[in-house]
Amino acid sequence: MSHGHSHGGEPCSGHHDDEDDEMEYDRDVSFDNNNSVLKETTEKGEGFDQPQDGTKIKVKVMEVLTASPDAADDFKNTLEAPKELEVVLGNGKLSDALEAACLEMKLNEEALLTCTIPADVVDEALGLSAGRSGVTKIRLKMMEFEKTKQKWDMTDEEKVAFAQERKDMGAALIKSGRTKLALQRYKGIVHFFDYTDGILDEELKKKAVELKKVSELNSAMVLLKLGDSRGAKESCTTVLKDDPKNVKALFRRATASKELKELAEAATDLKALLEEEPDNKAAKQLQLEVARMQKEIDKKQKNMYSNMCKAFGSLQPASAYIEPARPPGEEEGIKFLEENGKKEGVVTLASGLQYKVLTAGEGKFHPTKDSKCDCHYEGTLINGEKFDSSYDRGSTTAFAPSDVIKGWTEAMQLMVEGDKWEMTIPSDLAYGPNGSPPKIPGASTLIFTMEIVKIKGDTVPKKEAE
Repeated sequence: MSHGHSHGGEPCSGHHDDEDDEMEYDRDVSFDNNNSVLKETTEKGEGFDQPQDGTKIKVKVMEVLTASPDAADDFKNTLEAPKELEVVLGNGKLSDALEAACLEMKLNEEALLTCTIPADVVDEALGLSAGRSGVTKIRLKMMEFEKTKQKWDMTDEEKVAFAQERKDMGAALIKSGRTKLALQRYKGIVHFFDYTDGILDEELKKKAVELKKVSELNSAMVLLKLGDSRGAKESCTTVLKDDPKNVKALFRRATASKELKELAEAATDLKALLEEEPDNKAAKQLQLEVARMQKEIDKKQKNMYSNMCKAFGSLQPASAYIEPARPPGEEEGIKFLEENGKKEGVVTLASGLQYKVLTAGEGKFHPTKDSKCDCHYEGTLINGEKFDSSYDRGSTTAFAPSDVIKGWTEAMQLMVEGDKWEMTIPSDLAYGPNGSPPKIPGASTLIFTMEIVKIKGDTVPKKEAE
């Protein structure tokens, strides 16, 4: 290896310090910027260069000092002899603490690390196993690091190839459980391609933009794993600015919003996602979770307001300000829809309407909202009780999507001639809280088998996705 370095601006950049005339004391070099890895320079290094992500280095670990279980200030060296480690920085061959510290060291610099999070120093080669507790101190020296190209010295092909390799390394790190280090790889790629307009070749520019987007999405995924929902949401928002229908970004931002209790935003993202992918099971499940959480919050707010009214007798009763009690059948309907949505072949639309294709028609057109259609149908309550059937009458019925309940209005415009669907329709898309007495109670979720026999009015071409 030659002495020196450079990979300026790559997926995990080091820092160049101008404090060459002063010794460095307890500088935070942790990936989390939380003072969990403090670095004290005990012997100044040479020059200004530092190794960076993807650089081959040789570092000597001279001592590993662990605290005594009986005395927190009593440290003992547990390393039998100094160890020289030759690795590529950023590839996970060192602990997170050493990875972070080596990015901040100059040639021949010696330093003492103080590490307060045991998981960040796990390293079998140094005898530091998982499950330890207490503070660990490590003395080390940067022996060598290779000289590599600066970002501005790379060709566009080299930039894309380098970023692709580091993205792949991020994926490998996630598989091995090194989530913090993987996050550094992805964040680094985003920074590496902070300006892509300078890439003249359109194909290479396209690859660079895609690598940046994927890395931002992967950052969001890792941040969610690490419990940083706010950071994950910001990464997704960055993607959605340029790609507003990106399904992964919508789902991960909705997940982050749910964790942050920002339920309205989560619901909005899930609605947009399901408009793009109506059969996305993970999104449908998350949508149900968000709805449940909102109901719990609404219930708590209702109780809180009720208690306030009791405390202040001069106020109007809570019933004057809250929604009326939910009709008896609504809870059963919600539970039925939740279970039904998990069944094979069932598609849940953003509105809450569920359908399953029983027979796929050969028609090439959808009816418009006002087009009359000859249809067969049969309707039942969720307990199986039948309340209407054109089959029993022995003849089709003609109506337009705009003539019927909201659930049918939506579904019919997605169907073609010959389609036969089973629909499960929430009460708010059917007859609402009042029902249709005497056969349909209030707030009833309804099940219909429906087929379009013939479209008699205007049509629109069948959507390709269907």
